[in-house]
Amino acid sequence: MEKTTFTVRKTEENDWSDIREIWLDFENSEYVFYDTYKETEPESVKERIKKWDAANRSGKNDHLFFSVCLSGEVIGFVSANRCLKGYDIGYGFKKKYQGMGYGKKGISEVISILKTYGAESIYAGTAIKNAPSFNLLLSLGFSLRATELLSFHKDKYGNDIVFQGGIFELEL
Repeated sequence: MEKTTFTVRKTEENDWSDIREIWLDFENSEYVFYDTYKETEPESVKERIKKWDAANRSGKNDHLFFSVCLSGEVIGFVSANRCLKGYDIGYGFKKKYQGMGYGKKGISEVISILKTYGAESIYAGTAIKNAPSFNLLLSLGFSLRATELLSFHKDKYGNDIVFQGGIFELEL
């Protein structure tokens, strides 16, 4: 039986198709209204991931992008953007791997990496009603620091779809 290997590494240009799959999964999820749409046309995704790769290679560590891999397959990503005391993170995982602990393990490894860059805190945001993401952040030790009303989409009548977003912090 082949051993399953779990790794976290910086995102590379050729990861685009797996990351596109993550965004396509999200477009079809019940949580789609809680975030901005990602452009999913192949050429657009290729260009965006090429920029992620370039940011990773810049050596500045201000905008970092990580791929979470299972036996070589990219199953998720974690982005990290430098802010005052640390980094603000975002993440996404392929639907078929959600709820299996890979998000927690991958984000934990990224947090360890960000500590080496001097981060004192890690921040993340998610909708209060996005129970999987909300619970993931709590399981990682994040604390809910504040809430805010947000809207990224409109209903069929042109009205904002408003929801309560949570602002989370993990002090390192």
